[in-house]
Amino acid sequence: FLLSASGTGTLFVQSYGAVIRRELAAGERFVVDNRYVLAFSHSVTYLLVKASEGLKDSLVSGEGLVNRYEGPGEIFFQTRSRQRSGGVVSSMINMAT
Repeated sequence: FLLSASGTGTLFVQSYGAVIRRELAAGERFVVDNRYVLAFSHSVTYLLVKASEGLKDSLVSGEGLVNRYEGPGEIFFQTRSRQRSGGVVSSMINMAT
């Protein structure tokens, strides 16, 4: 499920670990496990893909499916997922439309 937010201001999010901001240039691709993604710009497109070439390899590796994002725009992700975290970190993301 995706939640959409728009407007100008501050968006509060909760994360497990630090929040990392990555600026994607037009056409630049970035792959990240979907458990780590917090937010991304409306201008960024994404596609759910297998983590490796074969389905069997993807499932055996423990990764399964990942998200492939393509810019331009920003993507925010966390350094840990819920399963491996020790605590919750509250963060703010400054959003501009």
